[in-house]
Amino acid sequence: MSTERRSRGRFSAAFAGVVVLLAVLVGAGSVVALQQGPRQTAVSADPAAAIDTAGARVIFTTDQALATVDPAQVSVSPAADFSVDTSGRSIGVRFTVPLDQDTDYRITITDIRGMGGGPTATLDTTISTPKSQIYVLQRTTGADTITRSDIDGEHAKIVFLHPAIEDFRELDGQLVVSVMENDRAALLVVDPATGDARRITLPGIGYLGELQVSERSGRIGFTYSDRELTETTGIKSQLFLTSLTDDTVTAVSTGGEAPSVDDWAFVPDSDAVLMVPFSGDLMLVDPSGRSEPVRFGTAIKLQGLSRGTFQAIVDKVDGWVALDLRAGTEQPLTLPDLAGTVDAILPLTPTTTLWHHTERDAAGMPTAGVISVSDASGQLRELYRRVAGDPILQACASPSGSQVAALVAPDYARNPSDGAYRPLPSTLRTVIIDVASGEVIGNLPGFDLSWCERGPF
Repeated sequence: MSTERRSRGRFSAAFAGVVVLLAVLVGAGSVVALQQGPRQTAVSADPAAAIDTAGARVIFTTDQALATVDPAQVSVSPAADFSVDTSGRSIGVRFTVPLDQDTDYRITITDIRGMGGGPTATLDTTISTPKSQIYVLQRTTGADTITRSDIDGEHAKIVFLHPAIEDFRELDGQLVVSVMENDRAALLVVDPATGDARRITLPGIGYLGELQVSERSGRIGFTYSDRELTETTGIKSQLFLTSLTDDTVTAVSTGGEAPSVDDWAFVPDSDAVLMVPFSGDLMLVDPSGRSEPVRFGTAIKLQGLSRGTFQAIVDKVDGWVALDLRAGTEQPLTLPDLAGTVDAILPLTPTTTLWHHTERDAAGMPTAGVISVSDASGQLRELYRRVAGDPILQACASPSGSQVAALVAPDYARNPSDGAYRPLPSTLRTVIIDVASGEVIGNLPGFDLSWCERGPF
């Protein structure tokens, strides 16, 4: 056999071996590929929004369509209430309450399987929420200011000044500010980054109160009364709604007319309004008018509405009740074993409640103001206390319910009025307490903390 023929034979054999080896490798690769579970390709989240509003989502995207994920496959640490949805190649973890600020949340989803079956996989990510930025109002003889800072008061910066600021709320990164000008109310939308202000046209020349905002719908609400009133003419404490993007204000009507409103609140996680007109009828109202108002008997005052549960705490003539707005049922509210009289009740989370109460001596005189929290079993834990001479005027909570703010008027007897249309003591402090530890983590000058759903008036 010639050398050339032997070389050709060796080449053919080697080539055949390579082909066989490639075929084996390709086959093995195909088997490996077929045996792989879904792979995580992207995660999207907005941690800054998650500390301010309920409903923030973390979305996992994979490389293949997925079988439906059960909530039992998902774990969140530290614990937070959530729901899960699966759509195509994506899994959405939706938090039903706001997350805590300055916290690392680890989200793990186990036993993920492709739509066509095959091996399972685990998805995992960690999102880090930022520190809260809070706003407070200070009234001074020179100019009233709204200041932004961290919870501990660090990095404080004045973002808006005006001669007479009555109230404000924060909505979607903007400030909605009620001011007085020439003995009449004005309503401004302020960009805190630039200080630019835009006016919302009010129904007339008059006064504004009960300023509130809705994170869900982006609405702004307030009660308005004309400056000139008679028994038969003028607007008296009617509820009006507007938005950040629309200068039109619309009265909330029931049965074809806009009633005078004594108390009201936006219902969290919905577009509805719960209100108590002067008649005392407690009503759930759809501002769009698509459905008729739902009536729940008579009430004196709204105390608080729980995020994610559609439950309202209401002060009725025969006592406090927990009202389920969806089912229309109510249960008497069992008061924990606390000393003194109850000033306010506020749901912190679906399982914890804040109690602001005043302790009194045998003659009924106040001796101390106290903020306590109770858990699902009703067990009460004192969180913060002030002597009667430094009363707590208001208590409210962070969106997650992990911190509580107490508005304190130091040395109340020698603390003169600030002279505003809705006056308050001229010296006020906002004390922030961590619910888990009971430690004071902030003590800021001013009031009207942007966490609060309404002002302390």
